[in-house]
Amino acid sequence: MSTIYTFTSWKFGETVCKLGEFTVSLSLGVSVFTLTALSAERYMVIVHPMSAVHRSTVGVSSSLFRTVLVAVGIWAVAAALASVELVAARVTPGPYVMCHCYPIEWGDAYIVFHIIFRFIVYFALPIMTIAFFYALMARMLIDSAKHMPGEGGNGQALMKQVSAVSLPPAERRGIYAMALSIYLFA
Repeated sequence: MSTIYTFTSWKFGETVCKLGEFTVSLSLGVSVFTLTALSAERYMVIVHPMSAVHRSTVGVSSSLFRTVLVAVGIWAVAAALASVELVAARVTPGPYVMCHCYPIEWGDAYIVFHIIFRFIVYFALPIMTIAFFYALMARMLIDSAKHMPGEGGNGQALMKQVSAVSLPPAERRGIYAMALSIYLFA
């Protein structure tokens, strides 16, 4: 798309157009799905650390095998989702030849579907999955802080930490507003 500002028209042909759009979608999928898988892996390491004990399967550790399997799966799913771009991307004829990822003959319904599908698959589901795993980790860490040895087992350590950082209501509202703006705009 940046070629619009550099050249008066698309000069690279239909193959480069299709490969360019495919590469953009592929890299988006691989990045998002890898971050989602990393949050799941982090959850397993923090909440279930002993399940990550290395066992040998056919001379290869199971964690290495699982990692390679997940990586291949991420690339396969991202490539399958991006393959639509290989079919959809077209060079439009006319005085201003351009590379488009939304063919005119597919209609406006495809554009709406494609945008909503990408939002759900590449943003909404991954962010909810990541938030779910981090919420589970936070819950486990808070529960484990309540049962610290030497604190009587009644959560006094956590209460001491909370009371040590008590803020006036005005400062708390400012922190909440900042957290909300980071959440909304990040």
